[in-house]
Amino acid sequence: MEEADLVKGKSHSILEKINSEFIPFKIYCARFCLMTKDEYFKILHDTLDFTIFIGKNIFPKSLSVNDNGNLLKIHCIALVIRALTKAHAINVLYKNDLSEEANIVLRVLLEIQFIVCSIAKDQGHFERYLSDIGLQKFKELRNLDHAGKYPDCIFKTDEATKAKILELAPIYKGKQQLTIRDHAEKAGMLGLYYSTYSTLCGHVHSGPAELANHFKVSSNNLIISRNYGADYDLVCFSGIEAMKNILNAISKVFSIEHEKLQQLNAIYNELNGMLYQKYILRENVIEG
Repeated sequence: MEEADLVKGKSHSILEKINSEFIPFKIYCARFCLMTKDEYFKILHDTLDFTIFIGKNIFPKSLSVNDNGNLLKIHCIALVIRALTKAHAINVLYKNDLSEEANIVLRVLLEIQFIVCSIAKDQGHFERYLSDIGLQKFKELRNLDHAGKYPDCIFKTDEATKAKILELAPIYKGKQQLTIRDHAEKAGMLGLYYSTYSTLCGHVHSGPAELANHFKVSSNNLIISRNYGADYDLVCFSGIEAMKNILNAISKVFSIEHEKLQQLNAIYNELNGMLYQKYILRENVIEG
């Protein structure tokens, strides 16, 4: 993906407004009840783009692999890259009316958030996270070997692989990988894990409750239709919140205090107030 694909930087975008002055944005948020739906969504879209802009520009482009102290930073940068592409994907998918797919990508972004915030918080947790590499590879080999016993599987493990599995089995016997819940607990985000993240799991697993979202009942017919999913603002805001938390956590790893990151935190607070008006106070103030 080219850099230009991540941040378009159009002349009317919020990026330039933020670069010049933050006060107009605060005034704009204060006029929330006067916004059109398109204006409201554009603020959310551009703010999510702004998180991508920050992630691309405030962290080092390269690190020495010979410095053991950089190991955490190297993995944090890799996670930021993954987060940037997921944030971009959310905007692209919603632009193309693929809201359920955007919800699935948001779930992945939340997982990255849990991992980043947990390993940035605790060096021991980071080392435990890295130690799962061998266990993960062992499980993949073991599962492939097991799958080869079924007639519908085209994969067959050779004798060398079988011998390797037998060699590794005593080493990893009884060991468990860290779960997403483990990361969320270490990050102090179990509330988010059991609410937004758990709700999004349904979009991945296609359970009967999620299929019900495709059914619409008219006066005398059952209509099976596309599911446009949750409101765009909630999904986009959740993406902005995740990116904010990721960028703040990693800025502490790199000991960075950047003006643009401070602006993002302030923007998030303003947007949080807007969402509070719409959903918590139950005010129907957005008109299409």
